[in-house]
Amino acid sequence: MHKIEASYTFDFSDYSGTCSISFEFPDFITKDSSDAELLIRVNGVRYKENKTSITQSKMKEILLSQLEESKLALYKVHSH
Repeated sequence: MHKIEASYTFDFSDYSGTCSISFEFPDFITKDSSDAELLIRVNGVRYKENKTSITQSKMKEILLSQLEESKLALYKVHSH
């Protein structure tokens, strides 16, 4: 398996809800590349309350930013 998708909950100071996040290595099969980059996608953002002033696109951006930081930090640790 080179892709996994899971449902998550998020809870920031003013925003909470659920989303689906997929993790995959798209170049692993197509290019038979053992150094394929991990691709992360956030889909289906849903808020617990509709009173939020932030768009779903902005929340996807916030979530991806958090995930990307963790991804890069883990890559530095495990790439040696």
